[in-house]
Amino acid sequence: MKQQAWYEREMAGAVLPDQRFRHSLPRLVASLARHAGQSWSRALGHGGRQSARRLGRRVQDDYRDLLEGHFAATAQRCRAYPTVLALQDTTADNYFTHRAKQLGPIDDDPDGNGLFAHTCLAVSTSGVPLGLLALDLWVRDRAAHGQTAQRRARRPEDKESARWRETAEVVQERLPDGPEVFLIEDREGDNFHFLAVPRRPGCHLLCRMAQARSVLVPGDRARRNLLAV
Repeated sequence: MKQQAWYEREMAGAVLPDQRFRHSLPRLVASLARHAGQSWSRALGHGGRQSARRLGRRVQDDYRDLLEGHFAATAQRCRAYPTVLALQDTTADNYFTHRAKQLGPIDDDPDGNGLFAHTCLAVSTSGVPLGLLALDLWVRDRAAHGQTAQRRARRPEDKESARWRETAEVVQERLPDGPEVFLIEDREGDNFHFLAVPRRPGCHLLCRMAQARSVLVPGDRARRNLLAV
């Protein structure tokens, strides 16, 4: 029996809108991997672009359905290690030159054009990449750009910072037991809604501090400033 190629194994669990895409999706992934660093069009070629376009039009509910197989494969790889680092961060993807596709602002420029990707990459303690455990994409509302007061008045679950908590919840859903997990964040992750997320035993937070918080130190009855601890 022919052994499955890595891209076939990685995409085997994808949730597809039509089973006819079951063979084309792995081929698209393989082509993108072989031509890493090249443009989307050059990497896929004419036939690949047509196939990807048809698939994209059919994936209307959740783009993450296509990655369900990869998420599951990543979780399986994580279970081979006693400790896993789950690195999450947000990246702004700039499509300023692609004016045919209107997205949203990504910086202080109201005329900017792009989207945001919040990812969680699992790696071993020795730095071996194991794959993605979570991905969230979104576009900012151009009409709400610059409305700071309205943004601050939103409920915590409606703010962009909610992605940190949601990612922590998703990681624990995919790794409910097994390896010890360290969720690692930069200063943007220092928000109470994220820090208060319930965590299973063996799931820890390592977050770069942005706020001079008041904390209770074990064995100490008095509250102390985190900068002084």
